[in-house]
Amino acid sequence: MTVRALQKSLQEEKEVVQKTKLQMVFMNNDLAEKDEQITSLKKNLQEFELKLKEKDNLMKQDTMVRLQLGKRLEQILIDKEEALEQLEQLRAQLDMITSRS
Repeated sequence: MTVRALQKSLQEEKEVVQKTKLQMVFMNNDLAEKDEQITSLKKNLQEFELKLKEKDNLMKQDTMVRLQLGKRLEQILIDKEEALEQLEQLRAQLDMITSRS
């Protein structure tokens, strides 16, 4: 090979190395961007999971309150029925007393 052919071959190899280096820089930048996206997505996931957990706890509390209110309402209705029965009995007694007089 001649000197000119060697220089040309060397120049071509330098160009290939430069292109490879440039590609590596771009890929490295892309990789860094993807790492940032992954980190951001992980953070978003953690925030979402925390909000979901808070909502689950809120729903559990809401369910407990609803059950307690349901029991309380049931007891109030029972008390009302008993009070109405007592009222009827008292009215009947009053009617009997007033009819005797």
